[in-house]
Amino acid sequence: DEGADLARTIRAAQRLHPDATAFNVALKDGAAAGQPVPHAHAHVVPRRPGDLPDNDLIYGLVDAWHPVDTAEGVTLDVPADDTRKPRTPDDMAAEAARYRAA
Repeated sequence: DEGADLARTIRAAQRLHPDATAFNVALKDGAAAGQPVPHAHAHVVPRRPGDLPDNDLIYGLVDAWHPVDTAEGVTLDVPADDTRKPRTPDDMAAEAARYRAA
């Protein structure tokens, strides 16, 4: 089940930060949610008391985050929605299996 896989993956990411006292988990699924790549993904942010002067700053930081340590960010070649080929359940299961194996 994809939901259980996502929950297990989030929990595994949390275990990498045993000194954190809390976590923000941001799930981005769909362009309107700020999804930068065409698949659902989660940002798992370890937190500690007083790590930000205002807790709500975390939302802007998550939105501005990118996986490369550069000022210019990451450019993705993402096709327009109307040109994307629909994926079958088998396609999605195969993709999920590749992520699990990684």
